[in-house]
Amino acid sequence: MWNLETGTEIQTIQGHGTWVKSISFSLDGKTLASASFDRTIKLWSIPDARAIATFEGHGDRVNDVNITPDGKTIVSASDDSTLRIWNLELNLDSLIELSCQWLSNYIVNHPEERAIAQICDRSKNGINYDKNLGL
Repeated sequence: MWNLETGTEIQTIQGHGTWVKSISFSLDGKTLASASFDRTIKLWSIPDARAIATFEGHGDRVNDVNITPDGKTIVSASDDSTLRIWNLELNLDSLIELSCQWLSNYIVNHPEERAIAQICDRSKNGINYDKNLGL
């Protein structure tokens, strides 16, 4: 990164395995996303240049990346002919909720496995991640 007024280098961020093709700053300037020919997208904390996350999933080099204005999503484009949408707001509760939705769909097709559905019953704690399980 460079200071536009003085033309001096502020910092260098390293971490990709090969060329970086695209970058995108969050609106608040605190986060940077980078797309690389190493098939990954990296999320960086600015100004300490600390890697926050690495997103893998493209089958070929990643050519472009953009952080949505709300800062909740990254969109990437790759030579594998795909666009990928990455959710930046995943936390334990949202992961459990998503997993329980998948489990609910599985139970519909495999009713003999209904006993495993109890792992998603959080109503005892005031939270029921998937009311469709019928527990």
